[in-house]
Amino acid sequence: MNPKKLLAILAIGFSTFGCSQVQSHGEFVPAAPFAQFTTFSFASNEGPPGGYHLSKRSLVVVEQMKPLVAAELEKKGYVRAHEGEVGDIIIAVGAGRRESEEHVHVNWHITELTGEEFEDRDFVEGGIVIDAYDKSGGQIWHGAARTAIDPQKPDVNLVRDAVADVLKRFPSHNVR
Repeated sequence: MNPKKLLAILAIGFSTFGCSQVQSHGEFVPAAPFAQFTTFSFASNEGPPGGYHLSKRSLVVVEQMKPLVAAELEKKGYVRAHEGEVGDIIIAVGAGRRESEEHVHVNWHITELTGEEFEDRDFVEGGIVIDAYDKSGGQIWHGAARTAIDPQKPDVNLVRDAVADVLKRFPSHNVR
């Protein structure tokens, strides 16, 4: 292949890779009395989401998540319990990674140069999980997110976006 064509393909490919967005979900137990909950605290770290495994960076991401989760819950009207006290809501967070592959439709420039409409891309996917329990230990909420990551360097902005995206579905303190 012509070196100029190869450089053009690589430039286009790299400019489109890494544009993946955070995919998240969050669900609460409808019968949970969120209006009665005012405080939260953190449980010990949770394992990674199903299908993901722990890495050395998982613990770094979990530590980045805790203040972000606290800030989001405070925006929703909850107050962090005093050190050593158990909140009305107990939050458990976890993080992990997995190797993944996606079959993507390439942009028309690449198709024009190569004749290929699709390509497989290998990437590392990071996943986070945030679970909430009431004081009695019953699970009242579950949320998770995933996105492509650089496994060598956790991006705190990406972690922040994932946490915010998941917790936008968390009920506010004043839910009735």
